[in-house]
Amino acid sequence: MHTVRAMIVALAAFACVAAVAGQETGNKPVGPYAAIGAEDSSSKPNQVDAAQLSPDSNAVTGVQLLTLGHARQVHSLLQPSFSFSQAVDTNPAAITASGRDYVSYFTGDLSLQRRHAQDSFVLDYNGGATLYQHNTGYNSSFHRLNAMQAFSLRRWQLTFANRFEFTPESRFGFAGFAATGETLRPELLPNQSFLDGHNERWTNTAATDVEYRLSARSSATASFSFGMLRYLDDALRTRATNQWSASAGFDHQFGSRNTLAMQYSHARFDYRAQVFNVETDSASLVFARRVTGRLSFELRGGPQIIRMGGLWSLGPAAASLDPTALSYTAGGSVLYQRGHYDISLSGSRFTSGGAGGMQGAHTTTAQGAIARTLGRSWRADVAGGYTRNERLGRFAPDQMIASLYGSVRLSRDLTRSVGTFVNYNVQHQDAVTGCSSVFCSNQLRHIVTIGIDWRPRPLSLE
Repeated sequence: MHTVRAMIVALAAFACVAAVAGQETGNKPVGPYAAIGAEDSSSKPNQVDAAQLSPDSNAVTGVQLLTLGHARQVHSLLQPSFSFSQAVDTNPAAITASGRDYVSYFTGDLSLQRRHAQDSFVLDYNGGATLYQHNTGYNSSFHRLNAMQAFSLRRWQLTFANRFEFTPESRFGFAGFAATGETLRPELLPNQSFLDGHNERWTNTAATDVEYRLSARSSATASFSFGMLRYLDDALRTRATNQWSASAGFDHQFGSRNTLAMQYSHARFDYRAQVFNVETDSASLVFARRVTGRLSFELRGGPQIIRMGGLWSLGPAAASLDPTALSYTAGGSVLYQRGHYDISLSGSRFTSGGAGGMQGAHTTTAQGAIARTLGRSWRADVAGGYTRNERLGRFAPDQMIASLYGSVRLSRDLTRSVGTFVNYNVQHQDAVTGCSSVFCSNQLRHIVTIGIDWRPRPLSLE
């Protein structure tokens, strides 16, 4: 009861403070907002004139997603931010039903950028802690660290990227992180696209690609990545997954905005303490269109061969017994920024490691976000996602898990560096037939959050 009263008072204070701040800052300019679609601050240019931005230089067949570009000026800066919020969680255990509880979130972000003519470095950290009022056993922390280093020398460009993440539950729709975008392509990351309860886990993905420019409009790319998914609970350690992939591609530009590319990829998924594995070979045709500061569009797809089993390790004769299937891979994304609007849409279908609950899966995902600035100080964000995982293998029973999430956020700048927000988040998962695990039942979860954030001025390192 005391917590309910506290939240009512907080909501009233939010409205009052917003009204007062509107009178105090109504004529003060508010800094530009970042674009939606990637967590890495290097891929979120401020809403400035496109003439002040450098075109996106990521290879279409590389390991990183396309962006809207980045600021032209050479700079090195450090950007911290902090946030505190209170929430009501209707299902803190993230299972069928676990009773309502109240949560405190403490979060912080730190972004380090360094850009020079021949190299660039970006380090982004986002993390914090969750404290429950009643279910103190669910108290935990969450951390995400993205690092990217790129070098260019004449016709060569070399990129190294690493992503580490620790969460107390599936990252699909996880309310602790402020953004849902990615910098690495989704098929390179260990799959966590269904809700499997409150189980602490960590993932790490290391990726690199090298690009060689054959001419002013053509380039060849080779890339490699390795990812891991691990659970801290001893009873779940058999769900650990390793995955690695290698690819080669050819890009050719038509004009200054359009790119057509071809790519071959090989991937493998291994499962801890099990001989079983999954291997895929795919060929894709890719089209991309990029308008600096305004639009990034990509569409890709092609056939895929899937081999399941692991008998190949016993010799060529045994390898012929491994089941093989013909499938396809497809994906697309749109980043659009104009006026008061930021829009991000993406969708893909690929073979994944199974998110720890399956030994290989056909994974179909769709995500979208739209944001609009309302006047000088208000901003509204709406985001959502859907995923469908279907078990691989004709010898295993059919199993399909469908999950979705959605969120609505309304925020207001009180001063140049302080803001407040209200957020609603929902997660839902359909019951799974042929599965007796607790996470296979029907799940529904609502989280309502109110909080305040502080984003001081960037600190120049030059």
